[in-house]
Amino acid sequence: MLWERIEDLGNRTLYISNTTSFSTNSTIRAMGNKIFFPKFNGKDGVCYSLVSKRYHTYDDDACENPREIKELKEFVWATWVLPKFALVSGEDPKW
Repeated sequence: MLWERIEDLGNRTLYISNTTSFSTNSTIRAMGNKIFFPKFNGKDGVCYSLVSKRYHTYDDDACENPREIKELKEFVWATWVLPKFALVSGEDPKW
């Protein structure tokens, strides 16, 4: 297997953990071109922005504002879940 260096995910978001990893098209523009980890700085999650080339913490701002990372904790057995919505009617949900 050969690794290829990626510098831009475009509108995609990459989710990485020890148990699962996947990439999705970002439905929220601010989440595109970022890598999310099961790591926390206090109670805030941590992501890496391929635009700023920096780690960011996030709560409600989709990882847009960089904050100082003081104490990084990793949840080793964390996993990401990608929900699938089963539509009985076949129509798009009205959110």
